[in-house]
Amino acid sequence: MKKDKLTEYIAAVLLAASIVSLVFVFANANISHYTARMESDIASETLLATVLYENNFIQPDSWYASTAIRLISTPNLAAFIYPLVGCDANLAMGISCTVMMVIMLVVMGLYCKQTGFPVLAALSSILLVLAFTKPSDEWQRMIFVYASYYVSHIITLFIILMLYNRAVRKQKVEFWVFTLSMLVAVVNGLQGMHGCLFIYFPLLGLEIVKRVIFRIQTRKLDRKHIFTWVVLMIAVSIIASKLTSSNNIGASRNIRNAIPKFREEVWLSIVDMVALDNYGTLRVVIIIAAIIGYLMALGKLFGREKEDSARYSVLLFPAGFVVSLLLTTFTTVEVAGRYFLMLLFTIAVGNALFIMNVKNKSIKAFVVFISIFGILQASVFNNELVAHDDSEHLDVYKVAAWMNEKGYEYGYSSFDHANCITVMGNNTAKVRAVNNMKDMNGCKWLTDVTWYPPVKSEEGPTCYVVTDYLAQDFNEFMDRVEPEVLETAQVGVYTIYVLDHDYTVWE
Repeated sequence: MKKDKLTEYIAAVLLAASIVSLVFVFANANISHYTARMESDIASETLLATVLYENNFIQPDSWYASTAIRLISTPNLAAFIYPLVGCDANLAMGISCTVMMVIMLVVMGLYCKQTGFPVLAALSSILLVLAFTKPSDEWQRMIFVYASYYVSHIITLFIILMLYNRAVRKQKVEFWVFTLSMLVAVVNGLQGMHGCLFIYFPLLGLEIVKRVIFRIQTRKLDRKHIFTWVVLMIAVSIIASKLTSSNNIGASRNIRNAIPKFREEVWLSIVDMVALDNYGTLRVVIIIAAIIGYLMALGKLFGREKEDSARYSVLLFPAGFVVSLLLTTFTTVEVAGRYFLMLLFTIAVGNALFIMNVKNKSIKAFVVFISIFGILQASVFNNELVAHDDSEHLDVYKVAAWMNEKGYEYGYSSFDHANCITVMGNNTAKVRAVNNMKDMNGCKWLTDVTWYPPVKSEEGPTCYVVTDYLAQDFNEFMDRVEPEVLETAQVGVYTIYVLDHDYTVWE
């Protein structure tokens, strides 16, 4: 007995050490190496934080968002941190990503505890969420590093699941539970349709499947108002999304080409995200364990023995993956690895279920195996995200450095380069996006009206940053406007033209 306790304690310590190692690596990447994998979309989130700060922490009408407003996100938190760190936008965003990541892991841990996961199972699931990714892949950028686009949705996912667990255990939706869940649904809806994709549609699917199976088995159903509550959360979230036009996913039905799309795009994206080229054998073992874990859980949940009603919530994660699978296959929506984020949590929770349900002393060896996988991944992530940070040698960084050295504050380029150059220079050299280098109209995508004339002054030297593929458009602009060129410079792949004033217009 004592030996078993000692073994369990050692396994728990190894899991905890792996988790701390991974969190430290991600924190270091965010705070000290924020620009290591910089690109335009991440840079836009960083600049949004400064816009929020300058507008009393509210997203202004002057900001051209992608598809939603931000209420609870890393840029919102970064806006509060920004003045506390000397108006260092990169540091503020790095700290914000790290804090949100830790909050997510804590809330996930609370969910595991409420659902009745043993310590080893809970720690294993948290570790695998951190470790079963690739350096700077879409899953990492969604919840851990640089922008953490979906971390607030995952935090609210676990909050809603804990409220759902409470409701099904008590067989009633208490007033405070109803009020809090509706508030969360409104916030998620205002921030886009991702709340429905990751939380509400899968939860509704879970409720429907559970009720159908219970009816077939002639088992007692949950009270009807629980189902009604779930439907109301979906309705409120969708209505809220329409208030900001954040429900526009730009997709239509794709029934006829569904199979080719699944074979040529969806399946390949899933394979890419599970990353079998990185410790592939270990990953296959973990995936198989997750499948077995869920099969064993299904046998118990829908078997003859009575299970804790809260345990049914673990089925939301594979349900979320199925919803994403159907969405990307049977509609024309783009296929992106980030939409399959629930697969990551399915694998993590599936392994927790495997550890819970396998009644064998050797299961602790499997836990040690997961710990070793976590430590190996921490080394890989540290090598890729921290040790190999070559951002100071990138051309985008050199452009910002050149502008600072010459004393030029403003410039323009295409969206692919503009915000990225700005953030690489930590917002000291402000390069804004234009739709194209021919017309020089301000880009209405993740930009702010106040960055452009006539709100911004046209006076003063202005840099126009051009690459080879932008050169033809820029030459047409030069022929049409015939501006005065103060100087030119070649910085890596970029040619910088310094014109006598700002020729860009907001139309």
